[in-house]
Formats: sequence, structure tokens, C-alpha cells
Amino acid sequence: MGEIELMQELGPVYQNPVLVVNVGRPGPIWTPLFAMSQFSIHAGYASDGDSTYMEVIEKTHTSIGNPDHSILNMYAEYEVNDRSLGLISRRGYHRYLADYLAQEIVAALKELYKMGNTFDNPVVQPGW
Repeated sequence: MGEIELMQELGPVYQNPVLVVNVGRPGPIWTPLFAMSQFSIHAGYASDGDSTYMEVIEKTHTSIGNPDHSILNMYAEYEVNDRSLGLISRRGYHRYLADYLAQEIVAALKELYKMGNTFDNPVVQPGW
């Protein structure tokens, strides 16, 4: 697995493939017995490390193909609406949200990857 970096601003180009996750505001509302979250997530993967496509993509598209099929760019957008009842710590609720969102983002990007490789010319080779 590669390096994980927390960035406050999106860099234009990275040396390696990059997964960019942008979490919108507002964040969760928490009490010891009730928690609620409503926010948006934008996730994009660039096999060549060039994340600039995320700034210009039409948000209705889920992936962008490259004519020579050597670069894979994928994009997914999520709206999170969660209401949880029961005894839960603030840290526990944040972990719950982070784990859930990580699983959802990975599943969506794997699905986009599969869709991209169903064409006659695969967009990338397996093993990323």
C-alpha cells in the first residue's frame, strides 16, 4: 500500500496514482444518545497522479476515459444522511462514519474499475 497524506488543499499533480477524498461541510451533530450527519463526499482516483480533472468534471459523470486507455480517472459523489440512536462516543461516531465511507468509496471505485475493463480495450491492467 502507498503513502497516505492528509492535505488541506488539492495539489494538481502527484508522482504516484492518487485517491482524493473531499468531505463537504457541515459535519456531524453529536450527543451521547443521538448522532446525525448530513454532508457530501467527492472521491476521485487518477492512475497518473493528475487530479486536475476533478476541478472540471461534470458532476453527473462517474468516470472519464482516456482515448489511448493508458490512464484511468474515476469520480464518485455521495450524499451522506445518517441518524444514529444509542449510546455512542463522539470518537466512536466519527470512526463509524469514516469506516462506512471508506468502504463505500472503495466499493464504488472497484465497480467503476470493473466497468472500465469490460470494454474491448481495458483501460488499465489489473493489480492497481
